[in-house]
Amino acid sequence: GHARVYFLLSSVSHCKDVFVVLEGSTLQHVLQTKLQRMLYFITPGHNQSETVCVRAYAEVGGELRCVGVAFLTFVEDDAQELAEYLVTHSNRLSTTESSNLIGRYSLCDRRRRAQMDRMVTLALTNTHTPCSLLGQPGQESLLHLCVRMGFVCVCEFLLCQPGALMMINSPNQNRDTPLQLAQRTNQHKIINLLNQ
Repeated sequence: GHARVYFLLSSVSHCKDVFVVLEGSTLQHVLQTKLQRMLYFITPGHNQSETVCVRAYAEVGGELRCVGVAFLTFVEDDAQELAEYLVTHSNRLSTTESSNLIGRYSLCDRRRRAQMDRMVTLALTNTHTPCSLLGQPGQESLLHLCVRMGFVCVCEFLLCQPGALMMINSPNQNRDTPLQLAQRTNQHKIINLLNQ
């Protein structure tokens, strides 16, 4: 998601507003286009890898009409893969999980980690998340894991989920709370989030 898609519609060059509808198997997105020499829209995040139908609509002769059809393929990238991993494993995390994921996705590099943090957050916003996303008290939670990984944006996303405030001071099996982990590793942005 969040890539620019440019397209030409010669039949509607005089139209002021052109909208596109992306129809997937489980999600639909309605977007307004913008003009920068050519028409374009910014793809939203999507919840799965698939080819979606893209229909362009414009007002022609006082009526809203479909003025073009194309197809766009959403593919799974590392961020989508990691987001899905976090969701499916959220109720059975270990305290060593972060080390494995940091190595697997090359998150030791600060820039790569910050980029993945933003992209995983976008992927999570378009993924069906279960009520138990935050885990169980007394166990390593997704919030613990994201603090260990230094994922500020994902932590902020998680704190907006139902029950999140209770998890801030919930210890894992090693009796560490997410706040204690953030303090121990001097992650000031996450400490501020957890103290709000």
